[in-house]
Amino acid sequence: ASVCFSSDKSSLIAELYLDSYFDEEYCFPVEWHTRLVPLVKKIERIEVIAQRILFQIFTEEREKNNSKKRRLDTLEERILCHFDSPNKEVIGLKTIVCYRSGLDVEIWQDHPRGRESVEDNLLTIYKKWKTKSEKDQKNIKLSNSDKPLLDFLVERAVLISHHRNLPLQIHTGFGDKDLSLSQSNPLLLRRLILHAEKNYPSATFVLLHGSYPFSREAGYLAHVHSKVVVDSSLFNHQLSFSGMEATITSLLEYTPTDKLIYSSDGGLYPFNFYLALKYTRQSWATVMSRMVDSGEISLEEAKDISTGFFYSNSKRIYSGQDCDQNQKIPRSFSNIPSSISSTSTSLSGPLSSKLSSLSFWQHLETTSTNVLPFCPMSGDSGITLTQDSVARHLLRYFEQHQIKYVRQIWCDVSATRRCRVIPVWNFLKWEGHKFKGLALSGTGIPTCALSFPIQHEYIPEGTGATLFGSMQIIPDLNTIHLLPYSKGHAAVLSSFQQGGQAFEQCPRTFLKKMVAMAKDEFGIDVMAGVEDEFFLVLADETKDIPNLRPADDHPYASVCIDERIEMFEEIIEDLAKQGVRTEMVHEEAGVGQYEIVTEYDSALHTADRQLIIRETIVNIVAKWSEKKGLPPSSEKLRATFLPSFRGTGSGCHVHLSLSRDGQNVFSANEITPNENGSVDLNDHWSTGISEIGKQFIAGVLTHLPALMAVLTPLPISIRRIQPNHWAGAYQCWGLENKEAALRGWGSHLTDKP
Repeated sequence: ASVCFSSDKSSLIAELYLDSYFDEEYCFPVEWHTRLVPLVKKIERIEVIAQRILFQIFTEEREKNNSKKRRLDTLEERILCHFDSPNKEVIGLKTIVCYRSGLDVEIWQDHPRGRESVEDNLLTIYKKWKTKSEKDQKNIKLSNSDKPLLDFLVERAVLISHHRNLPLQIHTGFGDKDLSLSQSNPLLLRRLILHAEKNYPSATFVLLHGSYPFSREAGYLAHVHSKVVVDSSLFNHQLSFSGMEATITSLLEYTPTDKLIYSSDGGLYPFNFYLALKYTRQSWATVMSRMVDSGEISLEEAKDISTGFFYSNSKRIYSGQDCDQNQKIPRSFSNIPSSISSTSTSLSGPLSSKLSSLSFWQHLETTSTNVLPFCPMSGDSGITLTQDSVARHLLRYFEQHQIKYVRQIWCDVSATRRCRVIPVWNFLKWEGHKFKGLALSGTGIPTCALSFPIQHEYIPEGTGATLFGSMQIIPDLNTIHLLPYSKGHAAVLSSFQQGGQAFEQCPRTFLKKMVAMAKDEFGIDVMAGVEDEFFLVLADETKDIPNLRPADDHPYASVCIDERIEMFEEIIEDLAKQGVRTEMVHEEAGVGQYEIVTEYDSALHTADRQLIIRETIVNIVAKWSEKKGLPPSSEKLRATFLPSFRGTGSGCHVHLSLSRDGQNVFSANEITPNENGSVDLNDHWSTGISEIGKQFIAGVLTHLPALMAVLTPLPISIRRIQPNHWAGAYQCWGLENKEAALRGWGSHLTDKP
């Protein structure tokens, strides 16, 4: 975040508005973000507030065994009470009714049954809620079948906007797959806007995402209605450059320039904020230049329009609450029973308890990986047998072990493990007498896919990838192995080729190239070992974004590991079946955190084993979640290698050494004692490190800032690199110094090859 929000990257990001949908337990609190930008405020989402209050109301009914006859009155009172008093942190409201029942909001006051229809809807929600388990009851989610209540909430949000000078953001246009695009056209809001102009004239509507692909419709509404504003968020880092330019152009056709504002909708990922601003600047500059060149506007007008778009318009619209503490927001009911507002809503806390969608965890953690007798992982890549003989050998092997599917696994430049599942008939396909299976030809993939970030499918700048061309994911048949934890499945690790040649940006190919260079030029073998840290968490996957909590809270190296010893025995045994030997397992310092240490080997084999280790742990932990005595079905036991979850976070210590003819070249032939005849380990010239060892250390330290792109590929990876986090935050080396990025391991400098 500190990189993406630094002044040389995004000097125009002056204000940050945070959607209160995200839980502060897993997202930094509002005040933390002030280190990134000068001003940070919150946007309150009306549906989330209502869902939280409904849980309170329903819980009260269950505990008192007394159904409320005025649920809607209670709900409305508590929502409006939340906004009766000023809150300097809140800068606006938001609704995602577009994702639920659509933008065609009916005015409940005009409905034949009015509040009665909303009460009926609340009763239906309550009856469904009572049938759920106690854990599931905490997750109340309004759906498209709850249109009466959703429309009521939106109308009440307009009321709050009018009385508290809080602009109401409305999701319009494109979005995720659960959105109906036909119901996201902003023209459907006209009935609500006319209702507001008559009853709540100070209410301001902010149409998010440029209403793409309904940008002209959004511009029309902004032109004819004085309190409608168009926001450019989301499309500015989702569309192509030509698409962005076309959308900006269409917005400028009819939208008043003082009612068009910039924002990013960067979500949870700092790089989205940076990319959105960068791409919008480029596209905006192109459009402005074209308008100036054509004589449509002058250069000075272009400057004024740009200043308004990027800053001053937004500053004017989000001017803060105008709230008289003695003036309550008018209610739509009378004779309020004292019991309605007597219970605190506790809305000052988190409004949602979620970190990331399940797909996020699956991208990071959920692909899978015994070794063929003829191709052990300790062998070199490439099989010298003919294609036909290889295919027939594989076919016999798969038949022997009843393998039905092969998982093709690779690692991309963001350190994300990815997978494709291939039926055996396609992996070993024959056409007549010719072998045409994917075992040798691989599978096709766009060239740019290797550079995708974890969750979003766009190309980060500087990767060298483009939207043009394709490449092949080629299985390394020396790495085929059975999956002990998944009956009928085998896995194979893969590299990338293009035009029959190795693709240089493939991480595995690059490692092979560097290892070969060290051997060819210096006669050196690069050796490595790893210590993998990971968290065991309980994930409530019944929610849109799973709520995560540590599976236990034991101290470092606790004997309490016996609670899960059978699970770890299975992990160790299944790793051994795949050619990976475990040296040690223990509990780490973090809550729910463990570490597994595996055998030292060549750099390439150690890197390959990383995929196998992580896949094995993730899949076996998931299997144990279903076993007797573990958490109930609403909470699943999961393993995550995320760098930051709780406390100091997780890392992966990499032990590196260079050897020649089996001898460690880091060790000097002689260790020179000091004047007293002893060796001072604090003197880096007398630690017994050879000249080539010193050169290696100097090279790593010199290039360490650039290496961070590989060593810490995720925003949360970078966030973990700080003092007192056991993360090697300093660009230095030292003996037994856990704050140093490069640590010499005492006498072991000479112990291992």
